[in-house]
Amino acid sequence: MISLFAFGAILISLLLAGIYPKWMTCLEKGLLGFQVLFSMTVVVEIIEQTTLVSLLQVMLFIWSIVLACISMLALFRTNHS
Repeated sequence: MISLFAFGAILISLLLAGIYPKWMTCLEKGLLGFQVLFSMTVVVEIIEQTTLVSLLQVMLFIWSIVLACISMLALFRTNHS
């Protein structure tokens, strides 16, 4: 189950890397892909179990989304300043 979602996350990250503009470097594309992969695996774990550990995973998931948004905003600002 997790490997199926990981495969889907890799495909989504490759798609995002192709859609995003050319100014995005390979490192930033890789980090974005890692964020997507991490988020998908956390979602799978939350679906499979509802314990205290899953609450920590929800917090990590939210934090990864916040970090991704901050990094995208920083990229946008440096590109358009």
